[in-house]
Amino acid sequence: MWLTMLTTLQSQNETTKVLDSLSFYGSLRVQAASFDGDTELQENSPRIGVNIARDVNAHTKIFAKLEYGIHIIDGVDFNNDASTSTEFLANPQIKKEPFKSRLAYVGLSHKKWGILTVGKQWGVYYDIAGLTDNFSVFGGNSNGIYTGNTDGGWKGTGRADKSIQYRNQFGKLKIGLQTQLYRAFKNYGASLQYRLFPSTIVGVAYNNGGITKQNQVFIQDIGKRTENVVVGVKYKRKKLYGALTYSVNEDEILVLNDSTAISFPTRGSELLIRYNLTKKWVFEGGFNLSEKTKSSVSYKDDYSLKHYILGINYYLDPKTRIYLDARISDSKGVSFNNTINVITLGFRYSFDFGL
Repeated sequence: MWLTMLTTLQSQNETTKVLDSLSFYGSLRVQAASFDGDTELQENSPRIGVNIARDVNAHTKIFAKLEYGIHIIDGVDFNNDASTSTEFLANPQIKKEPFKSRLAYVGLSHKKWGILTVGKQWGVYYDIAGLTDNFSVFGGNSNGIYTGNTDGGWKGTGRADKSIQYRNQFGKLKIGLQTQLYRAFKNYGASLQYRLFPSTIVGVAYNNGGITKQNQVFIQDIGKRTENVVVGVKYKRKKLYGALTYSVNEDEILVLNDSTAISFPTRGSELLIRYNLTKKWVFEGGFNLSEKTKSSVSYKDDYSLKHYILGINYYLDPKTRIYLDARISDSKGVSFNNTINVITLGFRYSFDFGL
């Protein structure tokens, strides 16, 4: 009843419909993690959001999304998806806000002319890089999505800030175009996806982002602009999902201490395999691999990220599951969180209800 009232405006003589759909959704996630000889209760990137849409006519729709990340438990974040648009170095003494904006955009879609969206949204680079960023906890370390421990919003590879996107599909080909409009410069991105077979998609994405003068001073060896290129393939059948990506990145950013960060180029690859043994049991596994491709003037040590991931999920129902996920690290020269072996036991409940 109350949802119906939200989607209509009623006067004495008539009722005017203002929305065709309204939905509230969220994902509540908590886990216990064992690492570095200790065990800690953690959150695993919980979030809530709302979707609204209005049909202008038979071919055109207006829609919007607003999504917030929830912070309820202090602890180590092993899920890169929990990263936000904060500075590269965050003061550990500052308490995180309970709600943090993840997505906020509006859009206009037409069945023939495509989709135009404006705001903070997943970048077109993520169309391909995100194919392998779908583990229960870990992953997303090798394709330059979350550079600088942020959500990638500043350069457009992750949840792109201040972005305008255009998407369309022509037969088996999907395209995505993006720009970010900052005062000092503009960022650009593009993606292509082609369906080879009913179960197989191949794609490529490119992103070109500007670096502010402040960050050019703060981050050693970084240039005025940075580029990322990723190629990927996805295979999906009823029980099996498999994806492999390979990227070349100019801007891996490593924090050395409280006042120093450096940048150097890398190449990375990621693999994600998920197999539905039954409706209740789902197995997942894969790897994240990344290595430095050029010596840095300020950082001559080796850099090699090697993560091997294995997990099992038990679904109590389609929206509720218990998971056991482990990550083995054989890395050198990376941040502390990426050097340690971790095993997690968690609970995840998702909901989506509305009109």
